Amino acid sequence: MKKLCCLLLALLLPCGALALEVSVTTLGSGANTSSSFTIGGEVYIANSSTGVVTVSYMDGYESGTVRLYPDGNYQVLPGTTLQPETTQVPTATQVPEAPAEPTAAPVALPEATRVPETAQPTTAPAATQVPEMPARQEQLPEATDVPTPAVTAAPAVTTDRLVFQNVELTQALYTPAGGQEQQVTTQVISVGITETTVTVNGFEITIPTTAVTFGADIPAEKKLAVLGSNQSSRIALKDGTGKSAENVAMVPAGTITAVLALDGDSVLVWADGETGYAKVKALDFTAAMPALGKGTVVWHEKTYGSVPLRLKEDKDALKMKNLPVGTEVTIVNQSRNWYELEVDGLRGYMMKENVHTDEEIK
Repeated sequence: MKKLCCLLLALLLPCGALALEVSVTTLGSGANTSSSFTIGGEVYIANSSTGVVTVSYMDGYESGTVRLYPDGNYQVLPGTTLQPETTQVPTATQVPEAPAEPTAAPVALPEATRVPETAQPTTAPAATQVPEMPARQEQLPEATDVPTPAVTAAPAVTTDRLVFQNVELTQALYTPAGGQEQQVTTQVISVGITETTVTVNGFEITIPTTAVTFGADIPAEKKLAVLGSNQSSRIALKDGTGKSAENVAMVPAGTITAVLALDGDSVLVWADGETGYAKVKALDFTAAMPALGKGTVVWHEKTYGSVPLRLKEDKDALKMKNLPVGTEVTIVNQSRNWYELEVDGLRGYMMKENVHTDEEIK
C-alpha cells in the first residue's frame, strides 16, 4: 500500500543551532512505496529505484547530512559546526545551575533574623523548590526520546480508505491507515468485488473495495452491481433516465460496476471508464467482500484448451468468456458445485471441477 504523510522534525542540536525543517509525502507500501522530501526548499525523491538517498544540508551555522528512505523515514546524521562561536555550548548545558536560586533563598533567611520563630521560611521554600528541580531535569531526556518513536512509527501503514466526492470519481478524501485525511485528485482504473485500483495524485494504488465509498448514502449490499442478463451479451449505459436518453457505452455482460446513485428504476454506475444509467432489471447488486482464495483454470473431461465463464450458476447460462487453461482467477464465493469468480473485471461462475486451488476453500 502507498501513503501520504507530512512530518516536522526539530533537530536537537547544541544551543545556537537552527531547526531543520523536513516535509515528507509518502504514498503506497511495500515495494511500491515512494516518498518525496522537501529540505530547505529543495525536493528529493526516494523510492525502490533510488534506494536510500543521502543529502547534504546547511542550516544557519550548522551543516550535516540526512539519509532519506523510500518508506518516508529519514535519519539526521550529526552536524558540523561552521563557526567556533558555537563552542560556547557548555553555557547552555548549565541548566542545573537553577538550584542556585533555591540556595540563595536560604542564605537570605539568616539575614532576616526576625523570623526564626516561624519555621515556614526555612521549610516552605526548601520543600517546594527542591522537588521541582529533579522534575525539570527528568524532562530533558524525555524530550530527546521524542524523535525516536516518531521515526520508527511512520511505516505502520496497512489499509487505506477512500471516499469519492463526485460522480465523476475524480475527487476524493484519502486516509492512509494511521494517517490524516486529505483531499486528493483521483482516477479509477478498475473496480472489483475484492479490490479496486485507482491513482491518487498520480500514484497508482490498489486497496480493498470494502474500504472504498463510491456513492453517498448507498447501502453496503448495493455498493456494486454486475451488468447483464441471459438475453444479451452487452448492456447499454445511457446519459439519462428518460426515453430520449442516448447510449454512452455498450458494456459486456458480467462487468463489475460501482454504484454511484439510485434513481427509481434506473441506477447511475461507473463501468470501464464510463459513467451512465442502467435499468435495475439489468443489474445484480452485490456487496464488496474479501476473496476466499486464488485458483487456476484446469482441464477436465470435455475441456478443449479453455473453459467458459458463465453469467449464472447454470450450464445453459450466458457464456461471457472462454478462459484458457492456466488462467489465474480470484474466488469470491462458492456453492455446492460452482465457484463465483472474479477475473478481468468480470464476475462469473465456473464448475468447481474446472478450478484448481492450492488450499482448501472454506
